[in-house]
Amino acid sequence: MTNIKLLIELENDKFIFYVVELNDKGFKVLEKIRIKSKGLNFCKIVDLNDCVLTVQDSLFQIEKKLNHTFDHIILIIDNHETEIINVTGSKKLRGEQLSKQDISYIINSLQKQIIQNDPKKEIIHLFNTFFKLDGTEKKNLPLGMAGDFYSHQLTFLLNKKNDLKNLQILFRRCNLTIERFLNRNFLAGMSICNTLSNDSFFSIHLGKEKSNISFFYNGSFSYLENFRFGTNIIKKDISKLCLLELFTIDKILSEINFDQELDEKYLDKKFFNNTNYRKISLSHFKEIMFARLQELFDLILINNINISYLKSNIDKCLIFVEDQSIFNSLKKSLFEYLEKKEKNKTFIIKKLNQNDEYQICNLGVILIQDGWRREVLSITRSKKSLISRVFNSLFGG
Repeated sequence: MTNIKLLIELENDKFIFYVVELNDKGFKVLEKIRIKSKGLNFCKIVDLNDCVLTVQDSLFQIEKKLNHTFDHIILIIDNHETEIINVTGSKKLRGEQLSKQDISYIINSLQKQIIQNDPKKEIIHLFNTFFKLDGTEKKNLPLGMAGDFYSHQLTFLLNKKNDLKNLQILFRRCNLTIERFLNRNFLAGMSICNTLSNDSFFSIHLGKEKSNISFFYNGSFSYLENFRFGTNIIKKDISKLCLLELFTIDKILSEINFDQELDEKYLDKKFFNNTNYRKISLSHFKEIMFARLQELFDLILINNINISYLKSNIDKCLIFVEDQSIFNSLKKSLFEYLEKKEKNKTFIIKKLNQNDEYQICNLGVILIQDGWRREVLSITRSKKSLISRVFNSLFGG
């Protein structure tokens, strides 16, 4: 029987449709579509009817082309209000072996604690963060080993139930059932883990309008913080202080490298074709740009007290940039600033380009096909109890 899956990703104001055929050797991409919707803003529904029409039209095109009808989807979301909670449970062993019953007790207790503390949220992903036996961290679950004290940390990734319900309403109106939710930032982190020799790192995503920082510990997605600003705020400040149009700023950044020794002291007249020439110092232009860039990194990383306890043992930080123009002009200066402020970190800056536009969907397929080594379970619409699914994922059955 043909195993065809439809993944849909929400990306700011776009729906991304990704159809694959799964097989024993991997998968084959059958169709992919990106389409904007006025009903979607920062991945949240602002106009349900418009979203329904967008999905219905795209679905009709795909089903007609492939001669296949879909009734279930995998939905990839990037919700600004996603919350990650790390909770540790423990069990006194008093020299006895760690048993399945001990693990079950810990997981059940933590799960109840999370649900009782915030009943308005739903668990999307659940990860093993670490296992410790008598204070020593173990790479794998130390089942059957003897000790005096065992601690087990789980990481819960949650979203508001009402946000998820609204997404279910949207797709039900298109005769689609959401089989599983996947978090976009987790999938992006999977890709980094697969390319790094170390599975512990910070990842900063600087978009044009929003940004985030995430933290992976031994392959477990352990921290996420979102920010409602991006690199466009830098260009807007330059525009305001230098009285320049945004398209003029883009042109300046594409032609001038502010990291190099500048031959001219002022902006050339060619940048003022349609406006009156103004004598603007290149050093002033650079000062504004670099000051705002520093402020972004101060807020997200350097002066962020929320992650101070995470930074001490992590030496890698990857920075992904949607709009590369500013970084191309100040890459050297930025590296020097970051290395001065975070002396024990290795920074890698990467550009997000058009070749990456379906990468997240691709990673979603890999996850549903192969799983992830640190994910405790796959959260689905199953009627099975959470503790039962967690227990089966750890021990099989």
